[in-house]
Amino acid sequence: MHYRKFSIENYRGIEKTQIELPTSQGAQATTLIGLNESGKTTILEAIYSFSPDPESKALYDESVLLSDNPAYFIPRKHFSNFNGASTVEAEVEWGEEERDDAIELMKRRHAIEVDPQSIPLSFTIRSGHSYEASKHKFRIHRWNLSPKVRTGKQKNFRDPSNEERQNIVSILLTFLPRIAYFPTFVFDFPEKIYLSGGPGHGKKKALNEFYKNIFQSVLDSGGAGHKIAPHIVKRFDELHGRTKDGEYKEPVAQGAAERSNREMIKQTVDRAADTVSDFIIRKWDEIFTHSPVRKEISIDAYDKFTEYDDETTSHDVWIEFKVRDSGNRYNIADRSLGFRWFFCFLLFTKFMATRESNRGILFLFDEPASNLHAKAQEKLLDSFRDISQAPNSLIFSTHSHYMVDPLWLERAYIVKNDAIDYADPSGEGSASADARVEAIKYRKFVSEADQGSGSLTYFQPVLDRLEVKPSNLDLQDECIVVEGKSDFHILSYIRRLYLTSSVPIVPALGATTMKPVIAILRGWGSNYLILLDGDNEGKAAQKEYRRSLDLDHEVVLLSDYVQTGKEIEDLLDAEDITRIQTQLSLPRKPNKKTLSRLFQEANASGTRLPLTRDTITRLKDVLKALNQSLQNLR
Repeated sequence: MHYRKFSIENYRGIEKTQIELPTSQGAQATTLIGLNESGKTTILEAIYSFSPDPESKALYDESVLLSDNPAYFIPRKHFSNFNGASTVEAEVEWGEEERDDAIELMKRRHAIEVDPQSIPLSFTIRSGHSYEASKHKFRIHRWNLSPKVRTGKQKNFRDPSNEERQNIVSILLTFLPRIAYFPTFVFDFPEKIYLSGGPGHGKKKALNEFYKNIFQSVLDSGGAGHKIAPHIVKRFDELHGRTKDGEYKEPVAQGAAERSNREMIKQTVDRAADTVSDFIIRKWDEIFTHSPVRKEISIDAYDKFTEYDDETTSHDVWIEFKVRDSGNRYNIADRSLGFRWFFCFLLFTKFMATRESNRGILFLFDEPASNLHAKAQEKLLDSFRDISQAPNSLIFSTHSHYMVDPLWLERAYIVKNDAIDYADPSGEGSASADARVEAIKYRKFVSEADQGSGSLTYFQPVLDRLEVKPSNLDLQDECIVVEGKSDFHILSYIRRLYLTSSVPIVPALGATTMKPVIAILRGWGSNYLILLDGDNEGKAAQKEYRRSLDLDHEVVLLSDYVQTGKEIEDLLDAEDITRIQTQLSLPRKPNKKTLSRLFQEANASGTRLPLTRDTITRLKDVLKALNQSLQNLR
């Protein structure tokens, strides 16, 4: 079972918005892109509130995040008098084989036979709270299902009783993916993880249980079948004479038997340390290009046995993680903030996913890797691909262009808050009293912005990511200089896919702005060609460059190479525009600006656009003719 869509209504600053999750093969990753205060965190919290994972919830302070107080969810602008419901609805989907497994489980555990046709392969679950005058009325948790059941010797299927329906839902819940939320600030690793004893109650106990379960997942990944209780705790018990039932016998004798027990404990935790090192340190070295032989993770096990006057006993068994670096040992907490974040990130995602290999986990990360430098952020995207393979999925927020993958723009969302004025000259943004948070599919937002109905500010991180900055090497050899980025993106796309060899293409800032570029090229003695549009501005610029710079064959017009068309975009067929709109699900036909950005994205991601053969041939012929003209200048 996996999540297909989340629909959020009346949740804090969100009136109504949707997040659709990818269904294609490969990485199941969704990016929320937006500036500070845009509402990215609110969307992640809303999704998490649908079904909070109690295990990971122990990681953070509930007074700060996702309070159990129902007033937390009330829309901010109606906080004093809200009448309605704050809800998150999830659309889930599963296959016939998985559904059959669930039906078989219902029969085996509860003696309920369910009609498979009454359990659809796609359905919705609604969760939330209902309010009257801002007072909480009741909790909402509704499965949009109408199962038909029969029991005993009944021949016909019927509606289930309340108890039978609860039993059905309890089984379905075990197939629903967990939702684990990790805000950046929660990643503090404990000095001790208690395997027995330790914190007796409350948040400290829950937090310890989280890390204890992670450690068991590490043991499971080691492949030796080690378990915490029999292979560590029991062996420590035996050293003190404690049996499985809590009774006492003679402690393990000093000497060979004691050494054997301690060596078996050490081998168990050493294998766990090797498992963590092989995965986490290797990933760390890949990102930071460090030598992999200098750093490793070590794990040590300790115990403390105490007898009290009232004859009660306490036996604490715990482990400590250390980083061994150049012969020195350090607590995880003593390492850099970036390393601590990265260590916990990989530990949680890798080994939590191991424990839920069939059920799957939806990971939510808020501004991940904000403590890592730019190159590390880019490399971290490779880890995102690994952890978001089915049955797992990932939603993460960012305002860093280093965390934007061009391959994932199709499934990205721009998060905007209409109550924020990002045109505020202070640069901080000015907020009105009413937050209006909305997530808009990237393609739709770009199309609307290019039509003049949106602000480029909100997806500036994407523009920064896709920005083309030619290097000096592009200019020093041979090159073709075009008027602007639109010409550059389209011709570069054709050059990349259809020509095995072609000189670099360099974008200028317009037909009349090329004198500084020409001066540099002439100073370097480069072989170059200036390509201008065949419109009036291009013709005037060609005349000016030939007159003032004494150029002749070095400055050419596009119309010199094609029979029709004055601009590069004119070489695209009308069918190309329709195909692109259909394939990318654009709300309207792309204009010149949108087309430029689509070719820009295709170049950055290595994908193909649905161009006709005639269009490809025309553009290839233009590039071939330009290359030939450049050769004639040698």
